[in-house]
Amino acid sequence: MKKTFIHLLITLFSIVGTNAQTVTDVDGNVYNTIVLGTQEWMTSNLRTLHFSNGDLIPHNFSQSAWSNLNQSSGADYYNNDELANGVTYGVLYNWAAVTNMNNVCPTGWHVPTNNEWTTLINFAGGSATAGGPLKERDTVHWNYPNFNATNFTGFTAMPGGLRHNTGGYQFMNESGYWWTSTQGTANPSFAYNVKMSYADAVVLQYESNQRGGFSVRCLKNANSGMIELKSDLGISLHPNPANNEVTLVTSNPEIQGADIRLYSLSGTLVLNDFMSGATQTLDLANLPAGSYVVTVEHQAQIQHIKLVLVK
Repeated sequence: MKKTFIHLLITLFSIVGTNAQTVTDVDGNVYNTIVLGTQEWMTSNLRTLHFSNGDLIPHNFSQSAWSNLNQSSGADYYNNDELANGVTYGVLYNWAAVTNMNNVCPTGWHVPTNNEWTTLINFAGGSATAGGPLKERDTVHWNYPNFNATNFTGFTAMPGGLRHNTGGYQFMNESGYWWTSTQGTANPSFAYNVKMSYADAVVLQYESNQRGGFSVRCLKNANSGMIELKSDLGISLHPNPANNEVTLVTSNPEIQGADIRLYSLSGTLVLNDFMSGATQTLDLANLPAGSYVVTVEHQAQIQHIKLVLVK
């Protein structure tokens, strides 16, 4: 029999549940937030029409007016339709608004750099597959098949489409585009953005014309005291690396009986178990190589732990 070696690269995905945090922008819009690794992100797209100092962000541009903005700040709802698109998909901003000194994000938050997006993407499994754990599940908002979307991270990426630098709108329900605060290197009139699609689980990072309109996800400032890296359920995995089995260990006696589920990143449930005591061992001998998520749930609290099995 071929000897199998399993290496587990373990990263806490997130703690979600009744203790979710919120942040409010200057317009009074409230956003849920989630801690993913060392970062805290909004879980929906920004939809303010004012900078954090209260200044109005110019908006309601016709197609020709948008195309003539050049380096002036601009923002609009997709198709200029707040009622249909505002709450779900947020506002599309040009890069001048994104990088305005008065800050489009709430105080204590900022538009992430390209490197900060890379940190999130790597946390979610790497650029080839991270779209799955980051995209909202199902096809209510994303077009079919919304490939491999599981939203395990709770990030809930939405397909808000874009506004071209020429003023036209396109790709709602097909793709989501998010600005970074990083200027392009190949062309100084471009800037880096992030893209996810309904058709695959790839997350792309590339340069686009700064005059285009993309969504924004705000990231909490690292020096604002927001992140305490701990697990509410206190679960850890041992040993690491492991061979054929892994043991869940907790020092919290109150979670006996907690449900344990093991999923592939495509969302397929491959194992069910429960915490029978302070430890519980899972048999991994028959699992193929790939990425998985161990989910432990107890009384409205959930801990996700990522496992990458390499044979």
